[in-house]
Amino acid sequence: MKGTILVCLKELVEKRFGKPAWDGALTAAGVPGQLFLAPADVPDETVMKVLAALSKTTNTSGQALMDAFGDYWANEYATRVYAAYYRQHETAMDFLLGMDKLHQTMTKTIPNAHPPHFTYERKGDRSFVMTYASPRHLGAMVPGLVRGVARR
Repeated sequence: MKGTILVCLKELVEKRFGKPAWDGALTAAGVPGQLFLAPADVPDETVMKVLAALSKTTNTSGQALMDAFGDYWANEYATRVYAAYYRQHETAMDFLLGMDKLHQTMTKTIPNAHPPHFTYERKGDRSFVMTYASPRHLGAMVPGLVRGVARR
């Protein structure tokens, strides 16, 4: 997994719970003091250990943490890092329907990038079903991301 997920998560945790919560989670996950860089490859196992430790450290359910991450990613982190993409879309629906293409385009130039894949089934002019597929099984992040995009 790319380090950008943990860079964003660190920002979120430090803003909402404080730096000691982040540091404590890293220690509990067995990676004390680890600095994650956005383009770096981070083992999936490390990310999962950090998420589990954060849940305990912050006394927040795993799903609530994933939802908070999704909202933070969509409304704070990604708006800075991927601002050009946000400007291309007028509605949340257009934004979400372009997510798979964005992942395919962006990751062509990023070594070892393996983003999730999305398929879509239109259910009318204003609705669709978005299906997540990834060997990482991080689908629990998607509802928070979708709600975050809708809020934006």
